[in-house]
Amino acid sequence: MDVNRFELLSFAAPSANEVHWHYLPLRDIQIFGDPDTPTVRLTLEEDECGVMHTIYCKFAAIRHLEPYTLQLNAWRTDPYSSDIPLLPVIFDGDGRPTFCVEGAYHDHPELVALRRRQRITVQLPPQVSDQIQTAAKSLGMTTAEVVLSMALKSTNRIG
Repeated sequence: MDVNRFELLSFAAPSANEVHWHYLPLRDIQIFGDPDTPTVRLTLEEDECGVMHTIYCKFAAIRHLEPYTLQLNAWRTDPYSSDIPLLPVIFDGDGRPTFCVEGAYHDHPELVALRRRQRITVQLPPQVSDQIQTAAKSLGMTTAEVVLSMALKSTNRIG
């Protein structure tokens, strides 16, 4: 007598932190706006000859978009030997796409090193920035050294 054996399968539920993205064909990348704070405009097509989407990103995203830009240029040069780049996007509740950096990290693992090298920047009021620069000059330090010393003093309650 044959016995049917069923193997138990475990299905893991997606974690709350897991991001699920979709891919849309990238048709154009444009950089425009104020030279101090440029903006990146991405034009995506939902399907061949279908709905077009426009995504606006801060210029900082350009590093994450570089592999897609290279692929887009290759596709424009020779569409028969290159594939159109597919950009990872997440759709919000209204159905609008936004560029998914996590998807870019997944597609291009070399970008993960960029994440580690990212600098933290803080916008300060001009008066505070001027005070820090004046203090740095008078102490013979860089502005970064002054800010770090202030942070260390405040955390150690020294001075």
